[in-house]
Amino acid sequence: MYLRFILCLIAIFISLSCNSNPTDTSSGGSIDISHPNSSTEWEYQEAGTYVEWTGATGSEVMFEIYKNGTYMGLYHGWTDNDGYAGRTAQLDASWTAGSGYQLKAIDRNDNYGWSDSFSIVGGGSGGSIDISHPNSSTEWEYQEAGTYVEWTGATGSEVMFEIYKNGTYMGLYHGWTDNDGYAGRTAQLDASWTAGSGYQLKAIDRNDNYGWSDSFSIVNNISQ
Repeated sequence: MYLRFILCLIAIFISLSCNSNPTDTSSGGSIDISHPNSSTEWEYQEAGTYVEWTGATGSEVMFEIYKNGTYMGLYHGWTDNDGYAGRTAQLDASWTAGSGYQLKAIDRNDNYGWSDSFSIVGGGSGGSIDISHPNSSTEWEYQEAGTYVEWTGATGSEVMFEIYKNGTYMGLYHGWTDNDGYAGRTAQLDASWTAGSGYQLKAIDRNDNYGWSDSFSIVNNISQ
């Protein structure tokens, strides 16, 4: 009796240990996702991404997105099983830059399949506001004072600017300012905005229109 009790405890422990691990996304399933694949890089909050697949049965397929085995959300709801599904909406803001992303396909007969691991890169793209400066050739010095932003395409009376690094929000670059196409920052760049590449500004106007700058760099001031 005592031995049976011990064996039951061991079985329960093993079951709990297995259930606490992230989803195993390494392989398996009968549905083959050919895109995205291991060479795919989607931009942070990119619109117009898509998935291609074969091997599903039934009339419809849906797609979930995972990162390193952790469920991140629904990539695409039920759609015709025709081998292609485009996502017109932007990628969710919580799907930040990084590697280890996978899509999971599920059909109406509960067949499934996993994509290769792929990456989400950069800060963002799209939107109706065009930021012309900073641009891809811009290099601001660490804690530099007197930087500025130039833009067109915003509506309403005011615009504000946030700063991101590789898709991660870093802070407010400039608060609400007149929508006249130019805003200078007299204060130094924040000390937490360390030297590196992958920085972007995001413009937001009073009507919730937005736009992203090109990626630019912050560099160390070698004269100091």
